[in-house]
Amino acid sequence: ISRSSSPRVKKRAKLPSTAAAASSEPVSEGDGSPAAAAAATAAAAAAAAADVNADASSAGKGDGEHHQQPEPAMAAGAVMAAATARFKAWWAKASKIDRSTVAALGGAALLSYGFVSNVFYISSLLLATYSTVNTLGVSPLASKAAMQSFGATYFGLWVIQNFLRPARMALSVAISPQTDKLVEVFRRFVPGNKKPLAFGLTVVCVNIFGTFAYMFGGFFLIQALTGVPLELDSLKGLLTAARAARTGPA
Repeated sequence: ISRSSSPRVKKRAKLPSTAAAASSEPVSEGDGSPAAAAAATAAAAAAAAADVNADASSAGKGDGEHHQQPEPAMAAGAVMAAATARFKAWWAKASKIDRSTVAALGGAALLSYGFVSNVFYISSLLLATYSTVNTLGVSPLASKAAMQSFGATYFGLWVIQNFLRPARMALSVAISPQTDKLVEVFRRFVPGNKKPLAFGLTVVCVNIFGTFAYMFGGFFLIQALTGVPLELDSLKGLLTAARAARTGPA
């Protein structure tokens, strides 16, 4: 019996030495060692924690920007709405201005209204002439078809002028202080420095001579740009056609 059990005892005695030998062996591969596994786990945990912190900080920054800065589309819409409201208020106020209101503001406002009206009318005349000459290559005074085209274009500009009447009135009132200063400048050159004489001189120089200078200067510019002679000897016919076009094209 003792012989049969002795080998078993020897085998059991050898087990501790085998474990010790296994534990005393140097680690040749880091993937299989407990220390390497623990280090890899710690590194993965640190990387995961860093990713979580980065995501949280970026999310917080995004939320802060969302609350601090409005959307571009919303900001543009708010600006457009405010500008539209201001324009409507100004247009409603300007629409209440008429000739009696301008006359009540004094001679400077009336002078301004005449100047602004002349500028609008002469500008329409010049634009209609240029459009006709540039399109047909002939002066409205030299062709019946060109004259009809001129009349239709001028009528369209006349409609636009009527729509912009509140703006013309408001502009006349706005520049009236500058007109009054101009009257004071002319006052230095009239006998006795009388304001009525200065006012009349301003009307002649600005509303009459200034209007004709603007009109003929525009005609010569059209001839220079298009190379088409306008035959201004018959200018009266062009003015008559413009006056008739206010009732609409035939």
